[in-house]
Order: sequence, then structure tokens, then C-alpha cells
Amino acid sequence: MAQNPLKSKLGEDAPQTAIPHGQDVSFPDMIGRVVTLARDARYRDGTDDTSQIFQDFAAVIRTSGRMLLASDILALISASILGGFGAWALNMYALTGSFQSLTSPYSVQEFVVFFGLGAMALLWLDTKGHYRQRLPYWETVGHIMTVAMVGFVAAGFVQFAAKNAPSRLWLGLSWSLFAILLLMGRALTRRLLDANGLWQVPALLVGEGPTAQAARNALTRDHEMGFKIVEQIPSAVLDELKKPHAWRRFLTAHGARYVFLALEGGELEKQQASLKAMTRERLPCSIVPPWLGLPSSTLSPHHFMMHDVMLLHDTNRLTLPLPRFLKRSFDIVLASAGLVVTLPLFAIVALIVRRDGGPAFFRQQRVGKKGAIFSCYKFRSMRVDAEEILRQFLEHNPESAAEWNEFQKLRNDVRITKFGDFIRRTSLDELPQLINVLKGEMSLVGPRPMMPGQESYYGDDFMYYESVRPGITGPWQVSGRNKLPFRERVALESWYARNWSLWMDIVILLKTVPTLLKKDQAF
Repeated sequence: MAQNPLKSKLGEDAPQTAIPHGQDVSFPDMIGRVVTLARDARYRDGTDDTSQIFQDFAAVIRTSGRMLLASDILALISASILGGFGAWALNMYALTGSFQSLTSPYSVQEFVVFFGLGAMALLWLDTKGHYRQRLPYWETVGHIMTVAMVGFVAAGFVQFAAKNAPSRLWLGLSWSLFAILLLMGRALTRRLLDANGLWQVPALLVGEGPTAQAARNALTRDHEMGFKIVEQIPSAVLDELKKPHAWRRFLTAHGARYVFLALEGGELEKQQASLKAMTRERLPCSIVPPWLGLPSSTLSPHHFMMHDVMLLHDTNRLTLPLPRFLKRSFDIVLASAGLVVTLPLFAIVALIVRRDGGPAFFRQQRVGKKGAIFSCYKFRSMRVDAEEILRQFLEHNPESAAEWNEFQKLRNDVRITKFGDFIRRTSLDELPQLINVLKGEMSLVGPRPMMPGQESYYGDDFMYYESVRPGITGPWQVSGRNKLPFRERVALESWYARNWSLWMDIVILLKTVPTLLKKDQAF
């Protein structure tokens, strides 16, 4: 029988870790010993190597799930206590100078309501698979933000219905801290589990087409999920995996504990016998459907009773009135606040730009929603005679002309002034586009505004571009920016239009900040 690659990591005489009785043990030391015991338990001797490896997978998921749940419970308790003391301190020393006693009946009621709704929030997260599955990172963050906002509203409603006068500051602090501490606690828990070998799951990727490559890229970038692709195999290998227990032996030989099936359409039909054999063995697996270029996050599944048929219904959110209203309202509120906050910066940048005698602002024709042409505002970063300089430069520099044709930008652009280079690398030149957002010509998040004549680069996917307003930031800016060729920019922006959600806009805005801090991103 083949040796279990996981079991071989520990010898039969591996030292046993015990938690001592009758002596003082610090809490961190206790946690460390519990983790060590859980890790060692995974490698106990077994008579069936092929079944041991899957018991090991279940142990990893079970242990990590319990520790994530413990971390979330600790975050719930901490958020309640810190929220109460924070509200008391702010009121006593910065605001009114008075606050209800934290032991009063009203305060006790607030604690009870918060813990009750918090427990319901954790139960809802469990139904979403947070403690039983490995979910994409930003999906889990979205769930946490959702339960925090719903919990805040529900707590206020309960307090109102009980004719209590709740502290809005206490409510706001508690639920905000609940979301923040949940994310922080989980990050620390993942790091602790990873350090003790209880987070990374070695996985096998089946497939070699574009679907498999896209799946590999996504899984590699989402480090928080904890999957490590140890082997990628072609679909032809599945011809040998039709016999009973063949899948288990195959995964054992590769040291994998999970399977990702990323087959193309024809391969799925051809390998039905192997896939049914895998299903009968109840292997832990995920399926990556072969529908690149089709909507993904907007699909909702529907099932037919007693049929192996699943219906996926697509709902483009941007065709619905409420999502469109939410996106526009989101743009107006944040753009207005941004203009007010950055007004002094506007004045400083404008004065510096005008030192060469040219205008502070630069207007360029861009293509907007439904193909409408609008004037896109920027701080001028180029010399006044920029277009003529570019024409002459490209005529005498074939390599730069090729770069322009590929990216529609130049890394070493001779048209840019010294200060213009600075505001471009920091994206300060795009601040005036907040005006375009308020005018309804642009959005905070969307495809990068294209120049007239670039429609041909989009081909048939131009319909996705013109279905939304172009954005100040977008998926292209946070996914590699100028390192990506134009065709990948088109693919990203088409994906955005097909799968838009308000949460997606929030995530892109959050990811824009660290992107701007990377000096090699903008040019």
C-alpha cells in the first residue's frame, strides 16, 4: 500500500503534547497547546491510507471552523464592552458630560439586545458556510458588513419598540466594532492556523483549458481561502479514474485533499463516468463551470424536483430601478463629500499647474454611457503643445509607437511636465472628475473613460462599456493598471458591467487606496 504523504510528516514516535493539570498555564500557551494537539491528532496511525487523507481534510475544516467561530464570539463580546465604554468615555469627556450608568436597566437591555442579535448574526454566517467551507475573501467581508448594518438597524428598531431611549453612539460604535473586530480576529486566527499547518489545503486542479487557467489565477490570488494547487492535471487522466476508490488513491498519490474540476464543455460530456465515480466517493470538491464571458455573480440557481437539472437565472442589476438609484445616490454623496474635503488641495494643485502660463484644467472628449461624448476634466499634466509633440515622437520612435498601440499610453511620455508626472503617479490629476460625477457623466467606479475612436478595441464588448457610466476608478486600476494590455482591460471592464453590485463598487474603492500607494502602478 502506498505511504500516506501526510502521515509521513510525523514519525510513529512523534512526541505527544499534553495539557498539564495542576499547574498555571498562560492563555496564549494554552491556545498554542490546543492547536498542537489538534495538529498532531491529524496524523495518528490508521489502517486505510486513502481514507485517512480525507479524514485529515475534515479535521482541518472542523478545527479551523471552530477557531474562527471562537474568534467571532470573542469579537462579539469585545465589541459590546468596548462600544459601551467608548460611548461612555466620549460622552463624559468630549460631548455632553453625562451618560447612563453601564449597569442601569437600560444599559443591560442594550447589552442583551446586542448579544441576541449578534448571536443571530453568527448563526446566519454559519448558514452561509463561514465555519464549514472556504469562501472567497471579499464574499466573506460582504457578509460581515451586511450583518453589521442589518444588526445596527434591527437593534435600533428593537430599542424603539421597547420604548427605550438607546444611545445611538453606543449602537453605532458596537456594531462598527463588531465588523472591524470580526475581520481583525479572523485575520489573526488564519495566521495562527497557518503557522500550525491547519489552514493551507493542498488541492488538485483538473483541467488545462481557459476555464482551468482562470480558476488557478483566482485561487492563487485569493490567499485567504487557503487552497494551494499542488498539481494541475489534464482531463485525459480522468479516463483512468472510473473504478471504485481510484479517485482516492489518485489524490493520495499527489498529496491532495481537495479537487477543483475546471473542465470545458466537451470534456464534461466525455468524462461523465469518471465524474460519477468521484461523486460516489463523496470527495471534497468544487466545480468551476465553463462559462467565461458570461455573468457569474448575478446568477441565481433554481432546481427541478427529481431531475439532475439546474437552472441559472441571470439578473443584470443595472437594469433594475433600485440598484441604479443606489449607485447614483452613492456617487452623489461621496463625490460631494470628496469635493468639500479636497477643495484646498484643488486650489494648491491648480496654482502650481498654472505656473507655466497654461490653463490649470484640461478637457478631453471621452465616450460615456450610451456612447454619448462628454468633456472629461483633469488637471493639466502635459505641455500645451502635447499633441504635436506626441505625433513627432511616435514617428521617430517605432518601439514607443508599438507601446502606444498596445496600451494607448507611454511609460516615458515626453509630453508630461515634471509636476504633471507627480500628479499622474498620485492620480491627483483625476480629482476634477468628481465634477463629472456630480454632472452625471461619470461614476466613482466604472470602466476607464475611453477616447473616441477606441471603440474598435472593444469589438462586440463595447455594448458592456456603454451600458454603464465610466468611472474615476475601476477594475482595471486595481488589477494591474498599466501592466495590463488593452485587451485585458476590456475583459475586466466587461466583467464589471455584467456582474455589477454596490458591494463591488465599495470593494474597488477600498482596493484603490493601496493601489495608489504603489509607485509603479501609474504612468
